[in-house]
Amino acid sequence: MPAPTPNSSERDWPLFLVFVVLLGLALWFTTRGWHASILDRHEFRQTQTAISTYWIKEAGFHLNYETPLFGPPWSIPMEFPLYQWLVASTSSILGSGLESSARGVSLFFFFATLPAVYGLCGLINLAPSRRFLVLGVILTSPTYLFWARTFMIETTALCLATWFLYALVRAV
Repeated sequence: MPAPTPNSSERDWPLFLVFVVLLGLALWFTTRGWHASILDRHEFRQTQTAISTYWIKEAGFHLNYETPLFGPPWSIPMEFPLYQWLVASTSSILGSGLESSARGVSLFFFFATLPAVYGLCGLINLAPSRRFLVLGVILTSPTYLFWARTFMIETTALCLATWFLYALVRAV
């Protein structure tokens, strides 16, 4: 009598466990230095986003948001201020500082990207165990982990673009 072959869910269990461990490690690494200054790298861009967020929090949301850097008219819109508005709202609702709120929003969007990547992998008929490997590669990427804790819109844009791509591929 031939030996029974394990079904796919039994084969996926170890890779899912590795994914969970990598997810925990990614969360741990991205929260180290949570209260560190935003003046570590790319400080001009981070402080520009922080100043815009501060003024959005003070004055409310409008598309021609103020960024008092170079003098009047104080408006240098570089991007749609969705991220800044979310950070300002989170800071107001939770009563937390802008930097902590910004890092929390960035991390939220980074981790919210993962289900879309998993879904995209499924749409190209990748086995579930291979999908966890793809997610593991993302979770161990120093580049993704660095940008996931900055005061910048990058992870928000990545998340929205990935979900859009997932919806587009699924629709087509």
